[in-house]
Amino acid sequence: MSRTTTKTEESVRRVPGKACRRDGSPQREEKEAGVERFLRSLPVFVGTHRTAIHSAVFIVYLAVVVTVMCFHEPWFDEAQAWLIARDCSWRELLTVRTHYEGHPPLWWMLLAVPAKLGMPYEWGLKGVQLLTAALMIWLLEFRTKLPEILKVIMPFSYFLCYQYGVTSRPYALMIAAMFLVAINWKNRDEKPWPVVLSMMLLCLTSSYGIVIAGLFSVLWVFDFIRSDKSLFLNKGRFFALLALLVLAICLIYAIRPIDGTSTGAIGESDDDINSPAIRYLYIWLLLPSETMFTSYTGDSSLETVDLSAGAFLYAAAISIMVWCVIGWICRRRNMLRLLLVPYVVLSVIFMMYFSMHHEGIILGYFLMILTIACDVKELGMADVPRQLLKAEKDVAEKIGNSKFLWYKAMLCCAGFVGHVHRRVLERKRLCVRHQV
Repeated sequence: MSRTTTKTEESVRRVPGKACRRDGSPQREEKEAGVERFLRSLPVFVGTHRTAIHSAVFIVYLAVVVTVMCFHEPWFDEAQAWLIARDCSWRELLTVRTHYEGHPPLWWMLLAVPAKLGMPYEWGLKGVQLLTAALMIWLLEFRTKLPEILKVIMPFSYFLCYQYGVTSRPYALMIAAMFLVAINWKNRDEKPWPVVLSMMLLCLTSSYGIVIAGLFSVLWVFDFIRSDKSLFLNKGRFFALLALLVLAICLIYAIRPIDGTSTGAIGESDDDINSPAIRYLYIWLLLPSETMFTSYTGDSSLETVDLSAGAFLYAAAISIMVWCVIGWICRRRNMLRLLLVPYVVLSVIFMMYFSMHHEGIILGYFLMILTIACDVKELGMADVPRQLLKAEKDVAEKIGNSKFLWYKAMLCCAGFVGHVHRRVLERKRLCVRHQV
């Protein structure tokens, strides 16, 4: 009887059908085991060949940037910076032009070296830009502890690759300074000068950099006063921060606007200007999405951004997800103050003046926060909420690991294709709008 039952079971298993396929067939088990072996071997492969992967990304990035630079015609503000560097004396660069441009003089001083030596315009301008872009990506690839997937993807994002890689502006150097601050932040009390020198560089790159460095310094002072109960216990730290304060005061005095200067949307009627409340809402619920995922704004001013309700809701949903992910990571590392306090103050500054090519500064700020978080504790599965892990496990057990992995891959591909298609449509819409 038992022998008959065994044969019957074997014959049933051989009959093709849903029940048989859902049962553990050798082919299916072997396929799932192969997928699992591949997924397990992937981190080992990345860990073994990490330097080679980073070097390849760095080389490909430079090749892409140099190629695009060959076809890029500098914008008027790029040319203006070159003319300032070429025609102004060193005294004017340091004490006069800063009042009219609203930025520290470091970028013009860098351009002044090739400009005053007589190098051709585009060779000198793009050469300096290439060096700063290379420094930015070199720090990202070889000095930060960000996840490997970010190190592969981020160099080819819009802002790091084109806007701050190809166009000749000081923002690549600013992002590099942010990385330097983040890399040295963990040891700031034991070795204060590396992080303070990095903050000085951040101050010298942009007026926004002065705000970021100043707020990080204030939070740092509050932390060590709370723990040490003294401002002067660590003399090296005290004098380093004092030097940073002196530099910041000098730069603020140098960039203060004088009579005859103006900012904002010139030539726009009052009806076209967004209210402060709308601008503040955009800073929190639109700009995080615009750094990587959407492209609704073009290169306009925050004061004149005009969005439909659907576009804003879509961008707001993505921005909320960005805030949830970064906020959750920072909360687990007791870093929420470092994430939110500077951004709250930056939001007020952005309301006064913000052009949409400054969105990359927000991307750099998020990367700086993530770099500090990964230096405290590397990202891992422990950072994923348990509810999500349990839901994923339940779905995988219900439909099978192999199918679940394929479905995830198909959803990611569909999302990527849909996102690219949406961005293409947005870009066409903006081009038609500019032509009209």
